[in-house]
Amino acid sequence: MIKISRRWLALISITFGFFLNFVGALRFENFNNYLWAISTNLLHLVCLQITTLAFKSDRMANWAAWLNIAAVIYIPIVLHVTHIGPVTGDYNTWYVTALAVLFGSMIVREQLKLAIAGTVILVLQVVLWGGLDFVSRSGLAGAVMLVVATLAISTGLNRTGETISRLQALKETEVKTTAMAERARREHRERVAEAIEKAVPTLNEIAKGSKMNRSKRSKVSALAQNLEDEISGGRLVTPNIRAAVAAARQRSIEVTLIDETPFDDHDLADLLDIAVASIESTNVGRIKLIAPKQERYLLRLTATRPGVVTPDLDLKLGERQLD
Repeated sequence: MIKISRRWLALISITFGFFLNFVGALRFENFNNYLWAISTNLLHLVCLQITTLAFKSDRMANWAAWLNIAAVIYIPIVLHVTHIGPVTGDYNTWYVTALAVLFGSMIVREQLKLAIAGTVILVLQVVLWGGLDFVSRSGLAGAVMLVVATLAISTGLNRTGETISRLQALKETEVKTTAMAERARREHRERVAEAIEKAVPTLNEIAKGSKMNRSKRSKVSALAQNLEDEISGGRLVTPNIRAAVAAARQRSIEVTLIDETPFDDHDLADLLDIAVASIESTNVGRIKLIAPKQERYLLRLTATRPGVVTPDLDLKLGERQLD
């Protein structure tokens, strides 16, 4: 969220508020009880300083906001009761704009509801004490526009800030996902390179046309299957999966591992534990373990008996959120 500088808020609000307060205090001759009139100036100054300077957090305390509401009730009543003759506008109604400055500051300090309530009370006070004809001469229109403008700017900044925050979160997620994918690619390349390195001596032996006995041929076949697993299995090739697959092949079960999304960021550890248990419990036929893309599930394991088309076991594990 975009924040308005507290220093600038304090400087602008206090400067403008003090000016209005000062010129209002100079009109003391227009009031039959100067002490009562000056009390309104003092109350406004106290409220203004609390609103702009107090509290470490951006949101001002509720009690301070309610103090401003009390001020908007007290100040107009006292000034109109103690004023000599009709209030003709001019600086005798300094409080109208001064209170608007107070409510604008409240909006920035995240007391929106009470600021609006105070503005409504101010409008009603002006109309009550001076009548509709007094509205145009009291500065009320400008005061209301000041509050509305502050509200619009504050709301716009908040929305812009929220949009920026969302974009930053998306960027952070993208960076994180990219880093995870790159790490997965690197690990996959390393596993494949390691498997190929282990296979090189045997491949050289085959290339030389060396004769192999049954045991040797069995080892070569297992090596080829392991190499295929490393290349096509991606994230599926964990130590537990390797052990379970090797044991299954010892039972003459055909096992295929396919990771169609090898750089996905979903954690498959718990799902692969279920797959291991299913592989260990299968005694005949063929097993296919696949991590599909563009499916609502993360893993699918099928186990099929020889000569049967429909799988006897068809597990769809995990859940993926598709756009």
